[in-house]
Amino acid sequence: MANDSEEAGEVNIIVGKLITVGPKVKHTFYDADGDFVTVVFTGPAGSTMELIKPGQSNCDIARLTINGADYKSSLKVRTKGKGSNTSINDIEIDGALKSLQAKTTDVTDSINISGNLGKAKLNDLENCTIRSGGKIGKVQFNNIDNALLSAKYDIDLVKSKTNIQNTKILAGYDIGPDCLPDTGDEFFNTSGATIKAVIVGK
Repeated sequence: MANDSEEAGEVNIIVGKLITVGPKVKHTFYDADGDFVTVVFTGPAGSTMELIKPGQSNCDIARLTINGADYKSSLKVRTKGKGSNTSINDIEIDGALKSLQAKTTDVTDSINISGNLGKAKLNDLENCTIRSGGKIGKVQFNNIDNALLSAKYDIDLVKSKTNIQNTKILAGYDIGPDCLPDTGDEFFNTSGATIKAVIVGK
């Protein structure tokens, strides 16, 4: 794959589609805007990460899928250079995730986690859904607009530096594995759940 490299783990890339990892992998590439992007996933032995990109040359990630993640797992997406950023269409996590650190990344469609999400920091959350089949800890963004956050259990903190508008935050209501509301796979937690804090500002 042009301009791509990978290390620290067993890696197999098939036409820009698949990376299989051991406990840790670091993958670097240039995105559609030419920004240098580093993706680091740390998880248990035997866990896997799949990156789907629309082509072999410079392009953004269409889907990032992790299988076998646990409560100690972490995912980092970094870009190099002042003012640089990147985008990922979908992130799918089979399992839990302790940390998602991607402060210069926009997720443009959905983040779907079957277990708990400990904490997350991303750039903008716009026209996007975050779904957790467990609880959501502390999630922070630059801006939140036309978004949906759904957790089966509590949500500790949703924070935006600039704005929150046209957004639904649902604790105790899991929209389901398909990450879409009103499709029949929802779960309503009759024991109740809490949104502990929603903050706008630095």
